[in-house]
Amino acid sequence: MRIPLAAPCSRRLQLLSGLAADGRAELYKFVDFLAGT
Repeated sequence: MRIPLAAPCSRRLQLLSGLAADGRAELYKFVDFLAGT
């Protein structure tokens, strides 16, 4: 998945966390801002 960015970021990787749609599981994703993925 490509993520369009409006401005450059100083940090390359960011960990995003949240709950699944059913609210029963946790989801974790790494976002690479320089690659836009």
